[in-house]
Parts: sequence; structure tokens; C-alpha cells
Amino acid sequence: MASKFMNGMPLAGMEAQMQQVPGFKPRKAGMSVSRLELPRAQGGGGQAEGKEDCGPPGGGSPCASVGDGCGRFSCLLGRFTGEVGFGPFTDRVSRLEGSAGSAFRDEEHRERFWRRWKAQADVPDREAMCAALYLLTADRMLWGMAEDAVRPELIDFAAASIRGIGLDGYVLFHCAKDLYKGTNRLSLAELTDPELISDGTFWTVITAFLIRRYGAEVLEEEGSKGC
Repeated sequence: MASKFMNGMPLAGMEAQMQQVPGFKPRKAGMSVSRLELPRAQGGGGQAEGKEDCGPPGGGSPCASVGDGCGRFSCLLGRFTGEVGFGPFTDRVSRLEGSAGSAFRDEEHRERFWRRWKAQADVPDREAMCAALYLLTADRMLWGMAEDAVRPELIDFAAASIRGIGLDGYVLFHCAKDLYKGTNRLSLAELTDPELISDGTFWTVITAFLIRRYGAEVLEEEGSKGC
């Protein structure tokens, strides 16, 4: 976050405006969904922890969690959007879901991610690291700026300089930081604004949300293609 030298002074407001990334609107109201926790089973008669139904909350064909071999992206996505329960978010997901292809933006993204992911250490919060790495490798220019900050055991976001990055790269970087560190730089309302975040970047971020919740298994089918 940029330093504030004018706090408590008349020019504080102007300084804040000057530090905004061009084209990036001020935060609107809305809840952050970047670090939603995996639901826990309730009571003694339900399913065991980690084996909850990942089908749509309103019904439909249930399936086990990704850890039990469920690789149905749409199943996990349906549960996630149902829990968010925010109309504009759900509408945008529904509009894009039918045209979504690979979980990766392009072949270069897939190769960058899997090559680096295989070199990462077995850390306690592995899902957070996986989601952040998926986002950082999604844009070639962003990865060039952030690669040295990614170490086997951690991601040092403070060591990455994204000066001059485009708007999509800016969004990907801060979403990665939110997922990794549990911060709330971007709001749900911002994520659903098509003037602020392109369809492609939005879909990449949604995939990262699922990785954060369910782990790299969300991308297992892509990984099986080899690299």
C-alpha cells in the first residue's frame, strides 16, 4: 500500500487521489469473498468434515468434495455462487459460465503455473499459495514483475514492484494478495463491475476463489495434460 505523508493535513484527500491507479474506481459497498472458509459439517447426523455436498444449495445432484474425486468445476461453482448470494455476482457468473473453456487463460499461463507450482514447498496454507500463484502467473507482464518474490515456502508480495502494470495485472496482483494474506483490497461490488474488470480477468479470479477453497485439485484435469 502506498505511504500516506499527508495524513491529518489539508492535502490528504488530494494525495489519496494521486495514488489511485488510473481507471480504477474507488471501492464501492459490498462484501469481500476472497477468503471464504470451507463450510464445516453441522451436528452428528451430517456428513463428515471435508465431505460436504458440493452441489447447488437449492438441490440437484450432490457430489462429494474435490478431495473425494469430484472434479466437476460447475458443481463447485454452483455451490460457491449460491453461498455468496449476491445478484450481480451470480448473474455475471451465469452469463460467462457457458462460454468458459480451459481453467487457464492460455497455454503459456498453464505452463507457467504448473512449472512453478511443482517447485513450491509443502506449506500449511497450501491452498492460499496455489490460488495466489495461479493469479500471478495468469499475466506474462505481471509474472515478470512478481516471479522473484515467489519462493518455495512463501510469496513476499512486498518484494514485488508492479509499477506500470495494466489494470488487469493490477487486479490479478491484489486478488492474489487478498487470497494469500487474507486482506480485502477488492470488494465484491468491484469484481462484478464489467467496466472495471474484464470478463476474462473476472473468470480467472473466480477460478482462484475455488482453488483457495478446494485446492489445486480444481485444476487437476488441466495438470494431467502434462507440461
